[in-house]
Amino acid sequence: MLEHVATEGQRLTARAVRWHLRRRLPVRVIAVVLAAAVIGVAGGYALRDRAATVSVRVGQAYSTPYQIGIFTRQWAYAVPLHVFWRDIAGTWHEGSRPACLPPTGEIRNVTFGTVNVTGAGGPSFRQVVWVDCGAAGASG
Repeated sequence: MLEHVATEGQRLTARAVRWHLRRRLPVRVIAVVLAAAVIGVAGGYALRDRAATVSVRVGQAYSTPYQIGIFTRQWAYAVPLHVFWRDIAGTWHEGSRPACLPPTGEIRNVTFGTVNVTGAGGPSFRQVVWVDCGAAGASG
């Protein structure tokens, strides 16, 4: 019966043996993970300048139940019916018609943001990405 009782020293020795026999990650796996991390950081750093620049514009908006258009001196913009917009209190809304552009057919000034989009093969346009119903240029 006493042969089944291990001393504290024997238990510590057994734990140390198990620690040394444990499976370790191969050096190749660690090298691949580190290389992937370096490539990811370098790629993000290289692409940081490719972010779209938003241009703030003011134009006259015309809104019907089925479309919203904004006109400036040189351009006509189609506004998505569900666009990011900011109300008079400064709160941003997502995925709905801007409150300052109800489907009444009225013409009103509005401030909005666009980004330049270039498709494969060369066609380009300006996409409206937000409308500001609380800006000084907006009325109504």
